[in-house]
Amino acid sequence: MKSPGNFYQFLNSFKHHLLFSLFGYSPACHQNPSCSEYTALQIKKNGTIVGLLRGLWRVLHCK
Repeated sequence: MKSPGNFYQFLNSFKHHLLFSLFGYSPACHQNPSCSEYTALQIKKNGTIVGLLRGLWRVLHCK
């Protein structure tokens, strides 16, 4: 029987292939800084609510 780690890798790979084929989603980040780093910077700069909204906006517009 396969280990849980291999099963997790299979599910993760399957999810990425499905999202890419259906929506053109690429699992690789093409932005610098990454969305998580950008969100953290925006929270520090603008506060929690505005920072989270700006981070969410960036994630939604990621290609």
